[in-house]
Amino acid sequence: MMKRTEERDAAEEDMETLDGELVTVKARRKEAKRDGEEFTEEAEYRRLKKKCKKAHAKYNRLVQEVERLEKLLGYDDKSTGDVSSSSSSSFGQ
Repeated sequence: MMKRTEERDAAEEDMETLDGELVTVKARRKEAKRDGEEFTEEAEYRRLKKKCKKAHAKYNRLVQEVERLEKLLGYDDKSTGDVSSSSSSSFGQ
């Protein structure tokens, strides 16, 4: 589980880095179109867009895997929330 959590965190960092790069290139692309200039980085833009899509898919897959493992091991918030609320209500009685 720790390995998957580390992979998920690394995938999130990669995704955020790629998103930042894509935003930068996208802004230059938009500015070039607005000014009527030719955008010379179209290949780079498409490559980044494709990498971002893959990074998001990888991150989402790892999030689901970690959530599945947390449920399997009993770490999910709902089960711990139910236990604490039922035990706190029994103390009051």
